[in-house]
Amino acid sequence: MPCCGPSHTNIYFLFLLSDNLWSLTSVYLEHSPIPKAFSISWISYKSSTDAGVEDSSHFTPSLNVAFAEETTPYVVMRMGANGEGALNTGHAGNDTSQEMMLFARAVIHSETEGERLSQLHDQDKVARWFNIRHDCGRPKLSVYDRFGKLCDPRRSGNMDTANQFPSFVSFIGKSGVGKSTLVRAMILLGAINKSGLLSNSQTVESENIEDFANILASPREAPVTKSGDINHLTAPTTFGVHLYHDGRDYIRSNEDANFPILFADCEGFYAGIAVPNSERFAQRERESEGVGELQRHLLYEAEITSPTYRTQDKTGIELFYARFLYAVSDVVVFVTNDDNLMENSITSILEWAAAAVLNSMNHPSRKTLIIVRNMANDHRPELYDDKVLQGVYLKHEPRVWKGSKELQKFVTDYNSKQDLTECIYENKDLYKVLFSDIVCCCIPNKKDVDSQPEELLRQYQHLRGRIDDASRRAQLLRQKGWTQYNVPTFSHILLKAFEHFRESDKAFDFYMAARSDNPTPTGFSDHIANFLRLAFDTPFESSVMEELTQRNIALSLVTWALRNFNQVVDPELIFARGEGRKGAMSLEKLCETAFKQYEGRYQQCSFKFPGGLPCCIRPAITHTHHQSANGVRARGAFIPKRRYSPKWMSGTRQHFIEYYRALVTNDGSIKQPNHKPLRCIARARREGLLQRYYRQWGQIRSNKTCLACLQNVPENVLPCGHAYCVLCVQELGAESKDYESAWVMDHCSLCWTSQRNPHLVRLKPWFAGVRILTLDGGGIRGIVELTRLKQLNNIIDLGIPFRDFFDLIVGTSTGGIIALALGMQDESLNDMTGKFVEFATNTFSRPNAGDILTKAKIGHIMTKIFMALGFTKTMFDSTPLKRGLIDFFGEGTSLFSSARARKHQCSTGVAVVTATDAGDTKCLISSYNRPDLSDCPDFEREDDDDMSMKIWEAALATSAAPFYLPPFKKLETGKEYVDGALYANCPAETALREMKRIWPQNGASLDILLSLGAGHQKREIKVPKTVKVGGFEEICRSFHNNLDTQKLWNSFLQSDAAENVQARLRRLNPDINSERDYIALWHYHKMEKLRTMVELWMQEPRWIQEILDIADTLMANLFFFQPGDDNAVSSTTLSVDGTRALKGLAALSGTIRCRLRHNSVELKTLLKRVVSFHYAVLADDIKTHSEELPSDLQWTELMGLQSMRAQIVENKRRLRVPFILEAQKGSRVAHVLAVQMKNSGKKIPISGFPVTLDDLIRRSNSRN
Repeated sequence: MPCCGPSHTNIYFLFLLSDNLWSLTSVYLEHSPIPKAFSISWISYKSSTDAGVEDSSHFTPSLNVAFAEETTPYVVMRMGANGEGALNTGHAGNDTSQEMMLFARAVIHSETEGERLSQLHDQDKVARWFNIRHDCGRPKLSVYDRFGKLCDPRRSGNMDTANQFPSFVSFIGKSGVGKSTLVRAMILLGAINKSGLLSNSQTVESENIEDFANILASPREAPVTKSGDINHLTAPTTFGVHLYHDGRDYIRSNEDANFPILFADCEGFYAGIAVPNSERFAQRERESEGVGELQRHLLYEAEITSPTYRTQDKTGIELFYARFLYAVSDVVVFVTNDDNLMENSITSILEWAAAAVLNSMNHPSRKTLIIVRNMANDHRPELYDDKVLQGVYLKHEPRVWKGSKELQKFVTDYNSKQDLTECIYENKDLYKVLFSDIVCCCIPNKKDVDSQPEELLRQYQHLRGRIDDASRRAQLLRQKGWTQYNVPTFSHILLKAFEHFRESDKAFDFYMAARSDNPTPTGFSDHIANFLRLAFDTPFESSVMEELTQRNIALSLVTWALRNFNQVVDPELIFARGEGRKGAMSLEKLCETAFKQYEGRYQQCSFKFPGGLPCCIRPAITHTHHQSANGVRARGAFIPKRRYSPKWMSGTRQHFIEYYRALVTNDGSIKQPNHKPLRCIARARREGLLQRYYRQWGQIRSNKTCLACLQNVPENVLPCGHAYCVLCVQELGAESKDYESAWVMDHCSLCWTSQRNPHLVRLKPWFAGVRILTLDGGGIRGIVELTRLKQLNNIIDLGIPFRDFFDLIVGTSTGGIIALALGMQDESLNDMTGKFVEFATNTFSRPNAGDILTKAKIGHIMTKIFMALGFTKTMFDSTPLKRGLIDFFGEGTSLFSSARARKHQCSTGVAVVTATDAGDTKCLISSYNRPDLSDCPDFEREDDDDMSMKIWEAALATSAAPFYLPPFKKLETGKEYVDGALYANCPAETALREMKRIWPQNGASLDILLSLGAGHQKREIKVPKTVKVGGFEEICRSFHNNLDTQKLWNSFLQSDAAENVQARLRRLNPDINSERDYIALWHYHKMEKLRTMVELWMQEPRWIQEILDIADTLMANLFFFQPGDDNAVSSTTLSVDGTRALKGLAALSGTIRCRLRHNSVELKTLLKRVVSFHYAVLADDIKTHSEELPSDLQWTELMGLQSMRAQIVENKRRLRVPFILEAQKGSRVAHVLAVQMKNSGKKIPISGFPVTLDDLIRRSNSRN
């Protein structure tokens, strides 16, 4: 690019005015010494995204610039390949002051042109976070989806955000003091600092000038600064609170922790009834278009009912803003620009904080106040020193509150509730109550530093550094207290806070809002800490619980040692530092960490106020004083109920040594045997130690910690309510005589409650594959799924519950209700269908317009009109559906611990998809636990079973379809749920990912994923017009866009998740109507027509064959291979030709078995349909689960089935078909064991096959 020369140079550049680039360029040219040979012409530009429509926000100017000397600046706009403009500025010399000035102008530029202002405010609408406006004299709170869009822009349902921990920085002050300007500067500096372009001297090296300018020109969201139009001189700029990302690009990954800063730009105080510019332009839009764009992003809207905020002027609104922003912010930036009113300004920020400080608690945040002297008229460089400025600003009379009625009232009220040592006597006492730290910072006026623009940049950088440091300190404090809030948790906290402040004047409790009372243990020490929390919260005597905790933790350590050591080891060495299978671990250090975690994370202060009120501050790290729920304070340190002591550790160590010797020796002697005890002996001795405290165990239960070993997440709940992990079931139970891979427990090893019928726990066989059924959402079209399930079940006709053909069933919306019915009820499919028709008819035949209008055949139409007018938010009431679900599932039956009510446990896992936090967070509600609960923002589990999801509640949560049914709110937790169709209306991919989380340890393969759709319709699904009128458009649009589940299925087939399992995926989703006959999800009167349509569809030859193939596959997958059988024999007896195995081959012996009950009628019926078992080897290049088996595969039949079948029919033996798999060591060829059914020419792999021998051996070793 030429920088100089005697001739004119033509430079053409294209820019997007909507990205604020023309503003940057124009102010730069205005400031720069442009030669006289300069001309500019405007040419309207048509947007490529809207061909044929003229867009005045796009221009193409043509410039002729004559460069006269080397120091002449240049301006070039370059259009990148992605369509974004980039502004390049530079000089022939090394002086970078022009770049600093460009930064300054980019920050403080005030737009004067009305149309441009309208465009800027139009773009800024999406940044609105929340606002309050008076509606007929009643204040109404509106919350928008801004937080979710900033933190989870890909709408992953917060699946990508578990390791993002945001900090809020709130900018407050009077209208017109430059808050938005400061936010804009902080955002630009975030991007610049991320790039590392500024040197230590806050200058830009010449080689970095172009990159620096590109950053300034890059499109990014930032506030609209004050209008430069003289007619807007007294008007506020923005309305409500806007939220912005801090300008840095964070890695959106669950691998590394990120700490984004979010800037909240609050509307100015004391603006009175003046209409902000943003509202003035929005009013024009509403008048011209009818509906504002902002309504599309509405997340939550409700009237404020707390009388504190229901004032006719803005004082109530400003009080709400103060309390909410103070509660959630780590940093408060107070902006002022008038030294003459400084004392009043300081008083106003203290009043602001005083109105909020007692209205939130248990939030570990070092509230930092930064007072910014922003572009004041009197330029004084000495005020750049923060301490000098702080001395000027905070030098008041000894009692600043004397000049303010609000502060006087606060101090008087505060002191009346404190003991004398905690009262406010001086300003420093008041400051300490309101903030942990106060910092002052000076930003000069641009006109005072025109000749030294780097001075302005340096002060902006100084302010940014102060903000970053304060945010970092707050994050470190929360990290120490195990209370860092990631995006999913913060989404929930924010909605709870909005709801709380809208309704109540009491203090908002972060501990309860973040559900810190519902911990998620992820390791051994976490489980011990959770056990301590549960044990010490019981009403039993302190000495008893001290003894119980020591003894049970010691026993759990012994259990750990027996599981991790192959031989008996000296217990004293183990306790000091045990070298187990998973490496070294000091058990003493583990116990110390767990106890201190309990102290720091869960323990509540035991201080009592006069009258018996408890101190409600926790965790300990947030405790700076005692405080009761009604705001009474007292000075004093945290007083723990239990304190870690060497005595407690000594007792735990002593019991560990005692128990270890008792379990591994016959007489408890010091002499160590060379082998571990037999399982039956270990079980008897372990139970004897556990049951010493059976009365106390009756009061201690957990759904997240196995109390019998304190090492794992429990998965099996007994009728008494105690939950056990798989290992404890196998160690404390007895192997079932009726089923493979099953155990029975005739009593609880903790509370000693016995069952009349032993509790049966059936597990997926270790070497078997996984069978999955998924059911799409679709409202009344769920009748389509039930009809096909009935036909499939009738074809198989084995007389077992249909759920027993699957290990996991996942459903969404109406599919979720069916999934729960299949997995959790023992009703027949005929009865389920009848109940479904009843639910649908009762729910959708009564729109919210009322019975009279419904009988007049205009109920549905009038309901939509009422929705448009805001009289109702949904078409239907969920009460009829709720009544039906309670009647069907039972009112008190918990989904996870259903055995407490039903006295038996289902072996099939069931999960339903829903969404929480106003649709921001995808969520799974399930009947099972994942073995690892870490990194599970999408998984719902309550530790307290009394707060767990009931089955009927899970059904309502998954089916609360936006626009049609209201959200379901669970009273015990306060959480609201909406339809899971927002994220997974076809839950196939969700189920596949869930499979890997439930069975991660042995690499379980997929046998089949059968996806049932609710019918495919050719007619395009359109978003109802009522949605656009009534607000909440984004969430409703997402829901309606996901109604086409066939499209979602096709997208899943193209995804990475499905790449290696294509041959195992099956889909049944019939075309159900013609172009003219659209069946909506609420057309209950068309269910019979749908059922007839599906029955006709299933009579088509190609679908008959497909259903028969699926039936044969499900029956084949009832068989599996179990290595290590006692009937292992030489391979010479297993093949027709008698081929012997060559020496030196890797081999694994075992038997083919069946999941059905031994000697049952069902098993005998199944065996009568089996023609033969076969074996084959696949070529190396065959992808075992992504390709069908080759048609020319060479099969070898396994012998002996006929005689074995006769013996099984006569009840003389169990099914055991012996076989030895052999292959060259390291070979990657896959082996296939298959079964051929009657009336089928296909040989279908049994469960878990094809598989390589190495994989089987690896899984066999991992089981031991």
